[in-house]
Amino acid sequence: MAFATMDFPSAEAKTRKNVWKRMFDALVEARMREAQRMVNTHLLSMDDETLKNLGYDRATLRKKAAYRL
Repeated sequence: MAFATMDFPSAEAKTRKNVWKRMFDALVEARMREAQRMVNTHLLSMDDETLKNLGYDRATLRKKAAYRL
C-alpha cells in the first residue's frame, strides 16, 4: 500500500520575508538614517534663534545627529 504525503509550509515560513526583500528593507532603512543625520547636521549649523523658530532644540538634534548602528 502506498501513502501520499504532502509537506505544508509552516507558519514561520509564510511569515518570513524573502531574503531580497529583507536586504532591500535594510538598505532603505540605512539610507533614511543617513539622510536624517545629514539634515540634523545641517540644522545644527544654524543659530539658536532660527532653530527655535523652526521648532527644534539643539540638544535633541545633537542626540539625533550622533552616529548609531
